[in-house]
Amino acid sequence: MYNTEVKEMVDDLEFNKLEDAWIRTLNFTANEQILHKQFIDDFIIVKEGVLHIENNGYQILRFFTSGDIINQQTAVISEDKELQIICDTDVSVVFINREYFLNFASNKTSYMKWLLNATLTNNKNLYKELFKNELPEEERIVTSLKTLCDKLKVESENGLQKIPSYLNKTKIAKYAGVFRKELNEDIPVLVRKELLDQRRGALYVKKKVTVMK
Repeated sequence: MYNTEVKEMVDDLEFNKLEDAWIRTLNFTANEQILHKQFIDDFIIVKEGVLHIENNGYQILRFFTSGDIINQQTAVISEDKELQIICDTDVSVVFINREYFLNFASNKTSYMKWLLNATLTNNKNLYKELFKNELPEEERIVTSLKTLCDKLKVESENGLQKIPSYLNKTKIAKYAGVFRKELNEDIPVLVRKELLDQRRGALYVKKKVTVMK
């Protein structure tokens, strides 16, 4: 989360910068793409909103929300592997020059500790994303939806979490690693198993899910 600690750190970096390019806050609209050339020397802190990385339009690899970082390596991978960073909602992000941050953090150990912890969290989340790809199709769909709802801290309504409206079926299919046709066939099955629910055009996932047999 983009909390008080992170805000104070960003404000400190902003106050002490010698070049405007060293730290920048930019806003993007839903469905807008953040180009790799915009942060080749930076890392990003997500201030507000939701965005994701997708593989050339075929698969959504990860979602990022408030307080998450997108590191410099992503920019390099984006250039080489045709990964795209797409905004799901209106987004506000902070670009921080990596060299400036590391130099500044050499005298601010708490900042370096924050970066290390954020990087560790990124690695853990990546492991979870890779793990769900090994699951059977139906379980992978449910796990994908739960992973995102938990990350977004979606409140439970009678034991169900409502899937955000910007996560349409095409995005769900990309994130779960299934074809849209397969998703359309699996949703009624998962509803019958009471793992998903549909109400007034909205999709819900059961908050506590037992292992499917």
